[in-house]
Amino acid sequence: MKKWTFLLLVTLLLLGAAGQQKDFGGAEQPAAAERGPIAMALTFDDGPSARYTPQLLDGLKERGVHATFFLVGRCVEEQAPLVYRMAREGHQIGNHTYAHVSLIECSDAEALAELKDCQLALCSVLGPGEYWVRPPYGLLAESVREIWPTPIISWSVDPKDWECRNTEQVVQHIISHVEDGGIILLHDCYPTSVAAALQAVDQLQAQGVELMTVAQLMERKGVEAAPGKTYRKIG
Repeated sequence: MKKWTFLLLVTLLLLGAAGQQKDFGGAEQPAAAERGPIAMALTFDDGPSARYTPQLLDGLKERGVHATFFLVGRCVEEQAPLVYRMAREGHQIGNHTYAHVSLIECSDAEALAELKDCQLALCSVLGPGEYWVRPPYGLLAESVREIWPTPIISWSVDPKDWECRNTEQVVQHIISHVEDGGIILLHDCYPTSVAAALQAVDQLQAQGVELMTVAQLMERKGVEAAPGKTYRKIG
């Protein structure tokens, strides 16, 4: 498929954004003295998990916290009611490819197909919307980035929860890397990560840190999301 034909197809998919996707616009930047406490984005990759994501959603709801979930397309198709619950409860939904493949180890056409197929899966459940992208492993070729019409979301706080599988270690890493505008990376497919996320939320809230979606953090900071731009920290 030619570059501009593909871009037109994706653009059409993005039209008619609904639900929480409508809130991605920027907001007027408040004066520095009025910005309030430290604000960070809480994000989760690789889900949804039928076993662990419901526990996480329950915990986030109890704490009044909204997060961003970068979902794998094939899991979206398998867990449609869970994805719908995420959106209904105010969480931001993002694109993490259809099959969780490294997008720099395949051709541009294959990478674009992975993103498009996940976009289609999300649209089939939630309707047309602007589903921001986090590529697996944070890697995306510049040639693909240039033509994909949404922001690319990276991270600034990575406790490597998928590797250590240690709740206390993950919590301590997050608490020791608090920074205004930071983006926390976690995964909702491990029980240790879900436990760590909720414990970290409790400790951060006790310190006055506000946790929110990436889109909400951009709005808070007065940052306008730009297509194809990578965001590792907001503001």
